[in-house]
Amino acid sequence: MAYLDYTHKFSSWIEVWVNWEIFEQSFWNRDITEDLLDLTHIAYQKVRKIIWIDWTWASWNSKIFDIKEFDKEYSLLEKWLDSVIITNLKETQEKISLILWVADCWAIAISDKSWNTIWLAHAWYAWVAKDIIWNTIENLCKINSNLEEFSFYVAPMIWKKFEFEEWKYFEIFEDLAKKYKLNLREYFNPILLPLSKIEKDSTPKWYLDLRKIIIRIFELNWICEKQIIFSEVETNNPNNSWPSYRLYTIYNSMKQKIEKWEKLTILEQELLDSENSDFFAKDKRIWVFVEN
Repeated sequence: MAYLDYTHKFSSWIEVWVNWEIFEQSFWNRDITEDLLDLTHIAYQKVRKIIWIDWTWASWNSKIFDIKEFDKEYSLLEKWLDSVIITNLKETQEKISLILWVADCWAIAISDKSWNTIWLAHAWYAWVAKDIIWNTIENLCKINSNLEEFSFYVAPMIWKKFEFEEWKYFEIFEDLAKKYKLNLREYFNPILLPLSKIEKDSTPKWYLDLRKIIIRIFELNWICEKQIIFSEVETNNPNNSWPSYRLYTIYNSMKQKIEKWEKLTILEQELLDSENSDFFAKDKRIWVFVEN
């Protein structure tokens, strides 16, 4: 079952639309044939040609394709691509849908003012740290060096409520911080707790403001903030009813701890208190489509 939530229009010709669905498969043992059935249900009635960026775990690669390279009704792109640019759309009369799915990671779509190029990328925080933004902008410059011609849309994603120990954040983002001369403390906020809830010798936890760091990297790569439109949905906020793999795993952990009378973490307690808590009892995912 898929649920259409909203669309974003780059123009009268290019748009992004976002669905979510209950994910019946095991996250780690996916069956591609089941994914094809899902895509048939969600998208085939709308478009004639589907280009699918399959979910990957160890990639921050970007690649440019000409629309003429796709002569089949359905194309599953090669593995190890998280960022795909399709050019020369005006040379086809067919309807095209460029698709990927995410659980908490950011999906970002791009179109240019000529409506001749679309781009879709998937990244989690580690790919941001590996600078997939620069990797993709470098490819965009091969198409059009005037970056003001491009518009960017960021779909629902993890935002502020993604906590780690301080050392892990700084270790992961160390190279990115050096490259762009970033003060990482501007993007990490300590989790503030009442004194009564602070455990003795506990490790301090931090929230990463991933949206803020993405905007800054775009700015340092000559993209103005006004060119970027963010969805206001923070997927891993327990008060939202949007798919979040992180909250799905936290929900199961929370249930097990309650049965054993164990102490809950901050986010587990927030999830327990949320009116949307049971929404995360089943795993769900977000499909992002860019279409002409």
